[in-house]
Amino acid sequence: MATAKEIFIEKYAGGFYGDNLSLKKRLEEILGVMYDAAPSLIPADDSVTLAKMAHMATASVLGRIAGGEGAPEVLTAANIRTIIGLVTAITGASTDAQLPSAKLLYDQLLLKQQRSTVEIVVDNRVLTAADHGMVFGCGTDNKTFTLPATAQGLMYTFVNTGANGNNKVTVSPNAADKIMGSFCNKGANIITTGTNDKDIVNTLATSKRGDHITLVGDGVDGWYILEGNGIWTEESQLYVGRLDEVSIKIDNYTVVAADSGKIFGCGTKAKTFSLPATVAGLKYTFVNTGAAGFNPLNISPVAADGISGTFTLAASVVVGAGVVNKDIINTEATSQCGDSVTIIGTGVAGVSAWVVIASTGIWAAEL
Repeated sequence: MATAKEIFIEKYAGGFYGDNLSLKKRLEEILGVMYDAAPSLIPADDSVTLAKMAHMATASVLGRIAGGEGAPEVLTAANIRTIIGLVTAITGASTDAQLPSAKLLYDQLLLKQQRSTVEIVVDNRVLTAADHGMVFGCGTDNKTFTLPATAQGLMYTFVNTGANGNNKVTVSPNAADKIMGSFCNKGANIITTGTNDKDIVNTLATSKRGDHITLVGDGVDGWYILEGNGIWTEESQLYVGRLDEVSIKIDNYTVVAADSGKIFGCGTKAKTFSLPATVAGLKYTFVNTGAAGFNPLNISPVAADGISGTFTLAASVVVGAGVVNKDIINTEATSQCGDSVTIIGTGVAGVSAWVVIASTGIWAAEL
């Protein structure tokens, strides 16, 4: 039986030499040498350099998009998006069809931006599409970030870097855009109404350093909340679903800015709640929880502040004139369990530093 080498020689030499036996012999020798050397002609593993490969276009990779198995192909960015199921290029100016979901967009953006660009601002800031992906920090009170008109895929994060209870941050959409969505925090569910031209605000009294919110544009209606932390509220909207925090005191208590929004109850006789210096938006409610005719309750402003307003009863109207450094008092003899007063700070020291916005029972101004 002929060997593989003899079969190879006969296949490639047979018929070329005719009756010339010396040529036949020479061809057989050459083909025999080639056969013996063939294994060494195959490149070893890891021996072919990139320079030996065919040239490729800029911004392309090797892969395969054609159906079935086959040779590698040079893939474009569009080919790659098709393979991974990302139908839209991630660009601020994109007008392509929407991505399958905001979650996919968020994941892709996180992959694209392993490190975010951070800018700390000290004044109002008008954003542009070129700011896409940035994280903005603000530690200066009462500053506003104005968003551009919504565009699909634009994303921004805003962080309150100011002191607790001292730094209001506002994010303001375009007049034709809305901020949509919700997020949950301890004690509050923040739910936006999705109304055009309504800001979202990290409120002053409840603000904490590190409160933040991330928004992404949908290119149609406005901006979706992807993630948030802290107490944010939509402009002119109360916190929807918020549980009122009630604190029962049995002794004198000095109220602080961080207590804003709380309801204080006191059933111990002759105790005083001392207010902080007025700050716009601070709000407190005080309730007499003691027995009827037993429990006088005092609300005391700082020396430079007054409490103004009216306490309307069935038979009379009591006017708090707002004299500075004068308490308002739920008088002992006429006190009833459940008598209450709600006041709000104006931020302006003087007679109207605090304003009464609701009350029940008989309250008097300190003489």
